[in-house]
Amino acid sequence: MTASAFTLTEARLTTRTRSSKGRTRTTTVFRGLLIRIDLAGDAPGIYFARDRGGIVNRLSEAFSPVRRGREKIDTGAADFEALYETYTDDPAAARRFITRRLTDGLLEIARAETGAERYVAAATRGRGFYLAIPRTGDFLALGSLFRPLNVAEDDFHQCLADLALPRRVIEALGPG
Repeated sequence: MTASAFTLTEARLTTRTRSSKGRTRTTTVFRGLLIRIDLAGDAPGIYFARDRGGIVNRLSEAFSPVRRGREKIDTGAADFEALYETYTDDPAAARRFITRRLTDGLLEIARAETGAERYVAAATRGRGFYLAIPRTGDFLALGSLFRPLNVAEDDFHQCLADLALPRRVIEALGPG
């Protein structure tokens, strides 16, 4: 499946709750990057869920609207299966869509972007591939403009990696 155009948004999603005493509390639900890659053709509905193991997975299957009504499939990639559970509404089409290049690409992006967490949320539907990458730092952050260049070298390397991120995802979606 060839991909080309993309939309990337840096997002901070929050929720507000009010206590019985009328105090408002804001909690960050997600902070990071949301990416939509335009696919050349239609993709089956696939949801790559985090494998949390045993009973937690079964509870998620029962109560998660995203997983409910979808079939869990095996991607054939043991390292990918150790981190993800894959759900789809069209198992045959999903097995054709999910290539070793895609599973390796998602694992590589997860490792590079999240470090120890090693998981990024991903899904497909129609002509879209969606990715949510949690981040603590800002996208394309250069720090202070008044720092000496030899001190800012890490910032420049991170900016270059940020600019290459959509291309790495598009390459992972390329032909198997």
